Amino acid sequence: MKKVIMFLFMILSFSCGAEDYNKIAYEQQMVKMSELAEKELYNTNVGVIIDYSIHSGNHRGFLVDLPSKNILKSFLVAHGSGMGEQKGRPLGFSNVEGSNASSIGMAVIDGRDYSNWGINVKYWLKGLDKSNSNLKKRVVVLHSWEGIPDENIYPNTIIQSQGCPTVSNRTMRYLDDFIKKQKNKQILIYSIK
Repeated sequence: MKKVIMFLFMILSFSCGAEDYNKIAYEQQMVKMSELAEKELYNTNVGVIIDYSIHSGNHRGFLVDLPSKNILKSFLVAHGSGMGEQKGRPLGFSNVEGSNASSIGMAVIDGRDYSNWGINVKYWLKGLDKSNSNLKKRVVVLHSWEGIPDENIYPNTIIQSQGCPTVSNRTMRYLDDFIKKQKNKQILIYSIK
C-alpha cells in the first residue's frame, strides 16, 4: 500500500503542486478530524497531521484547514528513537512509558506550558486513542529544539526525539503564534503511519 501511495505521489507531483497532492492524500484524515472536532467541540477550523511514513528529512507535519481541506503549512517533525529507524522512518510505535517511541493516533492539544527545550514553549497532548492514551503520562509534548532544521534535508535524516513530535524553533514560533490566535485552542493532532 505504501508503495502505491509513493507511486501516486510521484505521478501527482509531476501533474500538480505539492499542496494538491497533500490535499488528496490526507482528505480522509481531515474528514475524520472534522467529524471528531464537531462532536467533541474541539477546534473545527484547523488541525495538524503528522505522517510518519514520510522520511524524516522531508516535511511530514501539516497544519491543515479542515473546512477547505487545504494545507496551510508543512514542516519537519522528529520521531522517537525507541523503536529504531530505517530509511528515515520509525520501525515501530509505542504507548508505553519509557519506550522513547512515537505514538500514532488522534490527540488534542491540552494546554500550553514552559519547556526546557527550544523556544521554551510546549503544548501538552492528550491521546484520544488506545494507541496513544499515555501521552500525558509519558510527557510526550509538542515542542521545538535547535537541532531540527527548518527546510528539507532529504536524503539525510533529522535527529530523533524521546517520543515527542519535535519541530524546529522557527516552526514552533509560527505554530505558537497561530495557536494563541485561535479562539478554541483544543486543536487535533493526528499522527499516522
